[in-house]
Amino acid sequence: MSPTKDDIIICIERLKTKDRFHYIESVNKLKSYGDEAMEKFVSALQDANEFEGMYLLNAAVEIGTQIIPYLLRDLNKMNTTVKCYAIAALGEIRDTSVAENLIIAIGDPNPLVRQTVIQAMEKIGPEIFKDSLIKALDDANQQVRGYAAGILGDIKAEEAVPMLLLLIRDTDPEIKAMAARSLGKIGNPCAVPKLIKMLNDNMPMVVSATLLALGDIRTEECFEPVTTCLKHEHELVRAAAVKSIGRMRNRKGIQILKTVLNDENIIIRELANETVKFLESEE
Repeated sequence: MSPTKDDIIICIERLKTKDRFHYIESVNKLKSYGDEAMEKFVSALQDANEFEGMYLLNAAVEIGTQIIPYLLRDLNKMNTTVKCYAIAALGEIRDTSVAENLIIAIGDPNPLVRQTVIQAMEKIGPEIFKDSLIKALDDANQQVRGYAAGILGDIKAEEAVPMLLLLIRDTDPEIKAMAARSLGKIGNPCAVPKLIKMLNDNMPMVVSATLLALGDIRTEECFEPVTTCLKHEHELVRAAAVKSIGRMRNRKGIQILKTVLNDENIIIRELANETVKFLESEE
């Protein structure tokens, strides 16, 4: 027997309130009800308040690929909040068939939507969105730039190096720090000279991120500039310098780090001691 409108509405209302006793049952019923149920579900998502929207987002993920065409069909009709819910659901479903839609959506005028698109791209598989993520490094919104930079570093995208080298001159210190860390993860030695210059930045978070990046790249050129930061006035920078020397696995750091065992900060002293032990254990 075909479901009635009331059958569909009951299921959706249970999902909107996250009725834990009927949650899975309601999801499965909607999936079996077919087109009409999917259309009403997306309509309910568009009319939902914040909490209802979150619960329906979770249900959309449970429904899976069956809901995708209905989310995509109405995507451009949705307000910002609902569009973000829909895109987040597409990311969690992790179906590569939506790739082209996300590439288009990253051009949305609203930065919240663009952020959500990038997060969805990361879930589905950032390698297939590499070009779009590199373009996002030039986005007007700092969070979009930062998030894209972080993902490109995680996937070691060599193609992103030229843009990341521009991004380390960003006006936002968090973006500069993220760009530096990503350059370190990618590990291209061409970044070293510009990273070394960043050690003179007046923001400790930027200098610390740069030190860790130099530690990841590990060329001989990195070593001496890193050691000079062991006497930096800010403990965050000194701690990062110790970690960087450990990452370089350069045994020349053993004697240098022993001088740090007298640092005024107990955490840095303990970190230096552990790093010395680590380097001494290296063959």
